[in-house]
Amino acid sequence: MILITTSDYLPKLGGLTTFTRNLEEVFNEMKISYEIFHWNSPQDILNFDSTRLDKYELVINVHVMFCWLMPHAQEKMINFVHGSEVLMTSPNLVKKIFKQIQKKKYFSLMEKSFLNVFISRATRDKTSAKGFTLDHSRDVIFHNCVPMNGAQFEKQTQACSRELIFTCIARNVPHKNLAGSVDFCEKVQELFGKPVRLVVPKGNNLFSSKISVEELRDEENETRNEAYRKAHYNLLLSHDHSKKGFYEGFGLTVLEAGQFGVPSIVFKTGGLPEAVHHGQTGYVISSTDREEIKSIPAFTDEALYQLLRFQCYAHTVQDHSLSEYKLFFSRLLETRGAA
Repeated sequence: MILITTSDYLPKLGGLTTFTRNLEEVFNEMKISYEIFHWNSPQDILNFDSTRLDKYELVINVHVMFCWLMPHAQEKMINFVHGSEVLMTSPNLVKKIFKQIQKKKYFSLMEKSFLNVFISRATRDKTSAKGFTLDHSRDVIFHNCVPMNGAQFEKQTQACSRELIFTCIARNVPHKNLAGSVDFCEKVQELFGKPVRLVVPKGNNLFSSKISVEELRDEENETRNEAYRKAHYNLLLSHDHSKKGFYEGFGLTVLEAGQFGVPSIVFKTGGLPEAVHHGQTGYVISSTDREEIKSIPAFTDEALYQLLRFQCYAHTVQDHSLSEYKLFFSRLLETRGAA
């Protein structure tokens, strides 16, 4: 039996909910029994009966807070480390001070855990820079994976298209920089003379007098996937707001778009350069300056664009499907003798 602990779960949507659901799908396919502990506040963890941990072979923490506040059975714990949580800061001054005071204790508990799985090299390095002591026998990098049940190569022709379609399926919070995606698309339209449409999640209230900004009708996965199938490119131009407590650990939407052969254009921040292989599955840029946008070769080379799409699709399906998690946990359980 495995315990999965998470701060986010249905009906709440978001990256950690998606991550948890992906783990569930893996364990269901592997016929491994598990339970979910969904906590809404640190107090929920403090109220958790630690004697319950005795019945679990492994405790998988989708958010590492459970490890920090439950100093029991560390030898069973696998902590997935995504990014912002290890910055030990907050826009709230009281929370910031508390995290700084507790940082040494929190990291020591992670150092006693069975395994820490960082979703990117950037996240591992940021954690180390904050004072965490790395041990390569305990601390590994394992990039995100997504379900590929609906994966399909959707060939788009940008040269003959009446308009260029971009997606940016991200929350409208400062570090996600949705306004930067609007600015990028406006400049693409000016530079290349084609109408541009930007598709964003419902309720973002973005506006442009130059391009068409379209909101998804709902938050269902199929609605999102349908937008990707029609898109020419996906955008994730996230800022590094590490000092405020936020940055992009990897960028899950890069994979969600990639399963349909939609290359992503991302900023050179956080783990995004690991999610997008520059010139092979998309492009990593530093700004939305006109000269940098003009230098993206796939905008003017149709053959290169088609190659980019195919490479993006092939890489995503081959290297980022949930089968990678299945292999990971299969070997892990064999090692622990818990299979």
